[in-house]
Amino acid sequence: MTELTPSLEELQVMDNWISSLNREDSDNPIKERFVLFADIMGFKDFVQRTPILEAQRRIIQFRESFDKECGTLARNLRIAFFSDSILIITQAVEEKDLNLVSKAGAILMRCAFKAGFAIKGCLAQGMFNYDPTLNIYFGQPLIDAYLLEEDLKYYGIAVHHSAEQAVKEKAGNNPYIYSPIPLRTGRICHCHLAWNLYQQKPIENLSYCDKWLRDMEKTVSGAPRVYIDNTRAVLQQDLSILQSAENSLAEAKKLLKERECVLKKQVDLPITEYQKALRACETCDKKRRQTSGRKRQSESFLMGLEVIRSRMLPMFAPCTLVIENARRKQEKLAAAEYVFKSSGEGEDKNLAGKRLSIVSNQSQHTQESARELLKILIPSKKLLEEANTLLMNAQEDLKRLSKIDQIAYTERGECIKRRDALKASLEQRAPKEFKEYEEVREKVARLERPRSSHLKFPLRS
Repeated sequence: MTELTPSLEELQVMDNWISSLNREDSDNPIKERFVLFADIMGFKDFVQRTPILEAQRRIIQFRESFDKECGTLARNLRIAFFSDSILIITQAVEEKDLNLVSKAGAILMRCAFKAGFAIKGCLAQGMFNYDPTLNIYFGQPLIDAYLLEEDLKYYGIAVHHSAEQAVKEKAGNNPYIYSPIPLRTGRICHCHLAWNLYQQKPIENLSYCDKWLRDMEKTVSGAPRVYIDNTRAVLQQDLSILQSAENSLAEAKKLLKERECVLKKQVDLPITEYQKALRACETCDKKRRQTSGRKRQSESFLMGLEVIRSRMLPMFAPCTLVIENARRKQEKLAAAEYVFKSSGEGEDKNLAGKRLSIVSNQSQHTQESARELLKILIPSKKLLEEANTLLMNAQEDLKRLSKIDQIAYTERGECIKRRDALKASLEQRAPKEFKEYEEVREKVARLERPRSSHLKFPLRS
């Protein structure tokens, strides 16, 4: 029977594999991701005309400014600067990932303008390989983002059609606007990031942007100024769209108040109760969305733990064999020592001595292997115990979230029943007034959704 005695190199490989288990599962190189590709315009001329040390200083200053403003955002993003290109990559395509890459894109534009660099870029979505250890970055979203970025004729960040649906559903507090933007073939409607609208005072922010553009004008002449003119036009257009939406919302809210007063004269109590039922339905929907998001996170965490556990368990069988082998060698050594001591002088003594020497060397080698293996096995066993504990906690958390979700679902059903009953009562008692009220209320709801994507939200939220 062949003795199982792994070498130190094999043990080191096993140790590295164990330490990489968590990292492999949490950072798989090939995933569906959001990819923001950006290009620094005029970089070739900048490098040719600027002394190398000055160019280095300005680029480092730009990168440090970007990293500082990103703060904790950068922890969950993959960011790469190479030559005149910049990549910002997410770990997944959830709402939080879109939020992170959107805010990072806005910070990138602002820091670039402050540093005197003109940037245009594109956000795309798809399966992408990001492996920083091997410096491998490739995938369809990078190609899509690069091709659309090449087509842009202004400084800003457009959205490729592969990411437009996600933007519509998950934009959250980020100001994406669908309007005509300048491309090589003319002004074409595209979703784009209105990065200048993140600030609390967008009009004041526009003046800062205009100042940065005027500084850029001092460095270029002729055709390149088309980009500057187009950028001014897009920034002003986005601000006008925002102001128009704000004015429409204010008018709609005023009209809603009027319709509400008219309806209250007809039916006082039911409209108040109807408004309470609407708010209750919104609260239940919000609770369910939050619970669903936490459930997805718990399920993902649970799967990761199960993978770690399934990978670690098989390694304990060979470890046990090595330790058992070391124990048997120790017994053989004790037996050989006894034979050597009890044998008389002469040829028997010499044979027993040779046998003892062979067994002693084998035992020493096996003991060393076992000791090295125990250095890995003990922390690995502790890690497995911790993984088992986390697994049990995650399962309990998932059960608890499922119960909360079920309760919220039941509450939502009751709220909907009450809302529909009140709605039917109002339609019966004041059909014309209630219809007018509902039309205005739905209009306000539509206008408030994009409004939440504009002001009053800092970049780091």
